[in-house]
Amino acid sequence: MQDGKAVFLSYPKHRHKEIQRRHGSPDIVAEVFSPANTAAEIIEKRELCLASGCIEFWVVDSKKSTIEIFQRDRVTLLHSGDSIQIGTREYPLDEIFAN
Repeated sequence: MQDGKAVFLSYPKHRHKEIQRRHGSPDIVAEVFSPANTAAEIIEKRELCLASGCIEFWVVDSKKSTIEIFQRDRVTLLHSGDSIQIGTREYPLDEIFAN
């Protein structure tokens, strides 16, 4: 995973709504942290996405090998040894951040 790249993931819950969802907010937005990011920029993006209907906003830090997951009512910090579930599959962070 390279610094400075934004990742967009969308997994439609209902296939017949796929076209409508393209015009709305994605379920998950992942911001890959880079030295060019400021805390204010990330906070602004996070607030915009969550206010627009995004379910989760991730901050991926490849240098620290962490993923911080923001939801409207909670924040979860994942690090080495943890796994993240996407759909029905589980991904170990150690494999995600392996070079």
